[in-house]
Amino acid sequence: VRWTPTASFTLEEFVIQSNRDSPAADLARATPRGSGFLQWARFPFYTLDGRGTEAAIWIGDARYTVDPEVSWAAVRLDPAAE
Repeated sequence: VRWTPTASFTLEEFVIQSNRDSPAADLARATPRGSGFLQWARFPFYTLDGRGTEAAIWIGDARYTVDPEVSWAAVRLDPAAE
């Protein structure tokens, strides 16, 4: 007889789209802030915030976040302002 429950957990697959080959990622890498962030990021991913050439680009590091808008491990780049 065991009175304490056995610890258990399940892993669910979670896929982050890296978007590293997109034109937006190329723009982000070309900026000083983007290249600086990418010097230390080990698992970068790119997310567009908007559409077209005026879209802002988030670069996040998947070691620390999967939501770049709520983490210190991400940078938002605005190509029009860079």
